Amino acid sequence: MTGKQKLELTWIGKGKRPRLEPRILLEDPTKSYHAKFKNSPRPAGEGAG
Repeated sequence: MTGKQKLELTWIGKGKRPRLEPRILLEDPTKSYHAKFKNSPRPAGEGAG
């Protein structure tokens, strides 16, 4: 073997990129898992263990 072979992936419609519509995401607090209160970061040297 003198040269490297390159694998090329092809499929029907590969060249046709669908135009994506812009979306506005709205948060639903009942389905949200983030913390209810923000904790301020601790100053350096305090607490950690």
